[in-house]
Amino acid sequence: MTVFSEQEMNEANAKPAGVYDFTVTEAKRKLSKKAEEAGEMEPNMFQVTLRLFNPDGEATFQQKDWLLFNDPRFASKVKGFCEAIGLPYSDETLANEVAFEGRDGRLELGIGKDGYNTVKKYIPKADKADLNGDSLPF
Repeated sequence: MTVFSEQEMNEANAKPAGVYDFTVTEAKRKLSKKAEEAGEMEPNMFQVTLRLFNPDGEATFQQKDWLLFNDPRFASKVKGFCEAIGLPYSDETLANEVAFEGRDGRLELGIGKDGYNTVKKYIPKADKADLNGDSLPF
């Protein structure tokens, strides 16, 4: 018999790190645990559920991500998300998270210290062509 650590079990269930296409299946405004503990009441992040696809275009799994929109330290990830799904990074876009749903993009998936998958970064639509060394977007 072998007893596995929590991290070993998580890593065994994690999907391989790499670049994946995705579709946003759900977007909700939420209050982070840290903000809630500090007594804040207004939502300060988006919780997005993403359907990721393998290179053959087959839907493979769901990944959640949390995008803090009221902290400048995390603004680059929110901006990258907006650019990846083809929306401008603006107050108008951030005020309408429903507009995220059904949009497609590309992201880089990694494996965190705890062994779970994590979104490392979102890839802006303009950069998609650069991934294969081609400067032409078609």
